[in-house]
Amino acid sequence: MSRRWNARAAYPLIERLDPRSAFGYAATGERHLWQETAFRHIAAACLMYLLLLTHFGVNGMDVVLLIVLFFCLVAVEALNRAIKSIVDHLAHDWQVSARDAWDLGLLAAMCLLCANAAFIAADLAGSLAEK
Repeated sequence: MSRRWNARAAYPLIERLDPRSAFGYAATGERHLWQETAFRHIAAACLMYLLLLTHFGVNGMDVVLLIVLFFCLVAVEALNRAIKSIVDHLAHDWQVSARDAWDLGLLAAMCLLCANAAFIAADLAGSLAEK
C-alpha cells in the first residue's frame, strides 16, 4: 500500500503562505515597528513633510517620490529592527560581530534619512525659488 505524499503534512507552514496571511504578517510587523520610537518619528515626519510640501504647492510627482522614499525608509527600519532582534537573540553577551551588525543596520537607516532630508530640502528650496 503506497501513501501519497502530502505537502501540507510535510510542511505545515505551506498552509499559512496564502496572500491573506501575508497581510496579517505584515500587520503584525507593523505593530512591532510602532513600538520603536524611530518608526514613530519617521511616520510623524512623513505626515509633517507631506503637509509642508502640499502647502508650498509642489507638483504631484514630488509628493509621490517623497512617499516612495519614506516607504524605503520604513522598509530599512523594519530590516534594522529584524537584525537587532536576531542579534539580541544570538549574542547573549556583548560581541564585536553583534555591535557591527547593529552599526551597519543603523548606517543603512541613516543613509536613507539623509536621502529623504536632501530631497525635501531641494524640493522646498526649488519651490521657494519659484515664488
